[in-house]
Amino acid sequence: MSDSLALIAGLVAGLCLLLAALADLRARLIPNRWPLAIVMAWCVAIAAVGTPSLLANGLAAGFAALCGGALLFQRGWLGGGDVKLFAATACWGGIAMLLPMFVLTSIAGAIVALLAVAAAPPPRRSAIVPYGVAIAASGLLVLGDLPWLFHA
Repeated sequence: MSDSLALIAGLVAGLCLLLAALADLRARLIPNRWPLAIVMAWCVAIAAVGTPSLLANGLAAGFAALCGGALLFQRGWLGGGDVKLFAATACWGGIAMLLPMFVLTSIAGAIVALLAVAAAPPPRRSAIVPYGVAIAASGLLVLGDLPWLFHA
């Protein structure tokens, strides 16, 4: 039963990532409810598997992601919703997945940025990049690669 609950929580987090990406595509804004729901689903999953080390690891990853994201936000490189979404998703992967998630998000972000600029009307080829799409893509890959969530 606890494994099923953790799996359901992971599926809810994945759905929230997709909804956050959709919101960012439509309005260039990620409502707070999506990162909050992702963190709440993570709390349910951690409680279901009953592993305190995962709690500490996830909190450390989320805090590190939030601090790093705050610096990027301060420089105007990311929006506040992007930072919160990345930090919430980082809780799921823990410290070990933080760097891979950052790299995946950067690669996906470059692709999204190129598509956003290409879709922008000429002569101004600049666009606000819906970076939540890139975060959701890497977050879904991280969720799909969690052995504690998808073990038999």
